[in-house]
Amino acid sequence: AAQRGLCAAVLTAAATFAGCGASEPERPPDLILISLDTLRADRVGCHSGSDRADSLTPGLDALCAEGTRYERAIANSPWTLPSHVSMLTGRYPRNHGVKNVGKQVPGDVPLLPELLARKGYATAAILGSPKLGRRYGLERGFRQGFEHPPSAGRAAPLQVEQALGWIRRQREAGTPYFLFLHNFDMHTDYDAAPRFRDGLVEPYEGAQRGSGRELLAVRNAKTPLAPDDVRHLSQLYDAGIRELDHDLAPLFAFLHESGVADDTVVFVTSDHGEEFWEHGSVLHGVTMYRETLHVPLIAWGRGVPRGEHRDDLVQLSDLAPTMLELAGVAGPPGLDGRSLVPTWQGQTLGDRHAFAEADWRGEQLDTFRMIRDERHKLILDRITGRTELYDLARVPHEQYDVADAQPAVVARLLEALRSYMATESEAPDRPPLSAEEEETLRALGYIE
Repeated sequence: AAQRGLCAAVLTAAATFAGCGASEPERPPDLILISLDTLRADRVGCHSGSDRADSLTPGLDALCAEGTRYERAIANSPWTLPSHVSMLTGRYPRNHGVKNVGKQVPGDVPLLPELLARKGYATAAILGSPKLGRRYGLERGFRQGFEHPPSAGRAAPLQVEQALGWIRRQREAGTPYFLFLHNFDMHTDYDAAPRFRDGLVEPYEGAQRGSGRELLAVRNAKTPLAPDDVRHLSQLYDAGIRELDHDLAPLFAFLHESGVADDTVVFVTSDHGEEFWEHGSVLHGVTMYRETLHVPLIAWGRGVPRGEHRDDLVQLSDLAPTMLELAGVAGPPGLDGRSLVPTWQGQTLGDRHAFAEADWRGEQLDTFRMIRDERHKLILDRITGRTELYDLARVPHEQYDVADAQPAVVARLLEALRSYMATESEAPDRPPLSAEEEETLRALGYIE
């Protein structure tokens, strides 16, 4: 890996193994969590309704056809770090406290890999972002890790190679395992290889090239984009999705052909989406609209119904409780998420609210709050007090603010949101970044 511009590093060897108890009725399942950074749900074929012939994601679609997809999966934050902390702790951002790149996971907040390691799981992380890992306390519980800096180019092929090698070693050892694979290739820059652009990216004579620095300048200056610019950027993004699905094909083929479905459960999701001028902006991290918060979520493997789609309102904070239940591990105090396992048995999660917060740029950090229920979505600007309300049953793409027309709904959701906001946890500061780490985060737009 080193000769191909990647660095591999052991994250930590502090996890201990208790072994599976003799009273266990069956071996707990192996668990794989795949997070495809910056992937919108509506660009995944099985979520968007695309025919297989025109889908950007035939590999994901095939996995989806053999598993269960959740049509209404919500990210708890519109950017990478707090969203993944919610994914790996089962807590909302306000209850883990990691809302900006200056914070790390508190030591008293248990992480999913820590809890699984205590159960006897082998654990590994294959990471593609500088916003995850050691600096932010997310290495705890992982016995082995591989880091792929974004500057090293598209990482998926080598990540898949590493994942397959590690999985095969664990299967030979007979140890239950948890693998977290985080891919960052969909994040800007939009740089898919030419063959994945063919037939998808139309001729374009404008100035936009899909670089993160250019798009940050557009957003910061509020520079209007012409329809041709937006179409071109969206098509470049789609080409990247097509390439990523192709790069993941060997992993999906292994899952389909090796028989791992008998003792493995796989989850595929994303931490957030991406904006293409639906509400007058680009990239992600700032707003709380559908394009940034609606993410794909596919479950596949042992005990998961085949070919099923669910309309339950679910959140990324539900993933940790789900995997803990599958592993037979009691959930620690403070979990906000709920296990999805009952939905595989025909049950519903019932009426509930989904929450999001921890935007990283606005009038000031952490400006917006989002709450949604089965039909309505409310966004609160906590600085100005302004609210937006969307009736998702009528206009799912959130183009018409109906706050003035439905004051009773606004009041009801505000009451629930204020109850949610009544308490908040603090997270400690993370260790200082190196000059290289600062430059990488600056290029990605996460620090000034």
